[in-house]
Amino acid sequence: MPVPPTYHGEVDDGLQRVLGDLEDYTAAAVQLRDELDRLIAWNAEDAEYLRSGMAITDSMRRADSARRSRDLTRYLDEFESVRRAVRVSVTALMLDDGNTVTEVGDAFGVSRQLAHRFATDRSATGGPAGPTEEVGP
Repeated sequence: MPVPPTYHGEVDDGLQRVLGDLEDYTAAAVQLRDELDRLIAWNAEDAEYLRSGMAITDSMRRADSARRSRDLTRYLDEFESVRRAVRVSVTALMLDDGNTVTEVGDAFGVSRQLAHRFATDRSATGGPAGPTEEVGP
């Protein structure tokens, strides 16, 4: 994939971070999709056991529903973590390119306040300061 012309052919540290975060985001999405596919199959199987007359307690024990729940929570947490990381790294790059926090929020479809948190996370992780604007209450 060609590098956007605004980067003049160089892949700087900020862009490299975004690209790495996008790879992690994609991998987490694939893992989550696979886990959701397993959940769909398990739910269909569980429904059949229940339709055949199995007691709900027996069905839940057979399905090891506690483990399934913990596993799904783990995949959801991982997905949300890498989603946040990519938003933070993209925010950093956008601010470096001269965008405002409001423009970052518009690009993500989130509030200016949430975009400001992405910018704050960027500062906390050692990214350079970029143009921001005051965020009201």
